[in-house]
Amino acid sequence: MKDEEVVDLLRHYRHDLLNHLQLIQGYAQMDKIEKVKENTNNLLNLMSQERKLSNLNGPAFTLWVLNFNSTYDLFRLSYKIELDYANLSSIDRTLVHTCEEMMEQLHKHVSNEQIYNGNLVLYKYNSYIKMKITFEGSFVKHHELKNNLLREPFVQNIEIDNYGLSIRLWLS
Repeated sequence: MKDEEVVDLLRHYRHDLLNHLQLIQGYAQMDKIEKVKENTNNLLNLMSQERKLSNLNGPAFTLWVLNFNSTYDLFRLSYKIELDYANLSSIDRTLVHTCEEMMEQLHKHVSNEQIYNGNLVLYKYNSYIKMKITFEGSFVKHHELKNNLLREPFVQNIEIDNYGLSIRLWLS
């Protein structure tokens, strides 16, 4: 990663963190203690998720997730890591390549007039690590999109309809 990219990532991160803190401060100044508690808990949960993400031993994947919202204009992604620890080091670059290829395919099948909100969940199923990525919104040429996505490494299953799609990946 180039120096400029690191600085840009830190700038976006600081901006988001300050937004959360200013919201909490605003509620505190209005004596809305329940809102302060709620937003503080949300921020702590976000920090906990970031810790879990960084503990996956997949630095390229971690950066891809953290940069997602500033990289893909028509997509927004939240994430949930349901693992306390995993070692993705052996598949890190391949996983990022797969995610980038998936996003390239998705971008070819979107409407430029909407934002696609998504969620990424990393979880353990039996002793296997799996990932599920979902996006809400209408995609075009479902059959073509599904066939192209199924060619990517790790992709196990795709469900797609007029309201969105779900991609399941088997990582180990």
